[in-house]
Amino acid sequence: MILVASVFFSVLVATGSTSFPSWMIYINPVTLTIAWLIIKKVLPKFIVTWTEGAGFNIAYIAFFICTTISLWNIK
Repeated sequence: MILVASVFFSVLVATGSTSFPSWMIYINPVTLTIAWLIIKKVLPKFIVTWTEGAGFNIAYIAFFICTTISLWNIK
C-alpha cells in the first residue's frame, strides 16, 4: 500500500497538482526507506544497533521534514 501511495504522490507532484516543488518527485517514503537501507551500511555499528528497529520511522520523519521545508513559505 505504501508503494502505491508513494507512486501516486510522485505522479501528483510531477503533474503540478500540488504545491510541492518538482524536486519532491524523488522524495517519498519508499525512496527514503531505500536510502536509509543504503546509508546504514556505512554507519558505525553502534549507530546501526541503536536505530535498527527505527528504519521506517527515520524515513517518515525525513519525508515530513522535507515536506515541511518545501511548503514552509509558499505564497
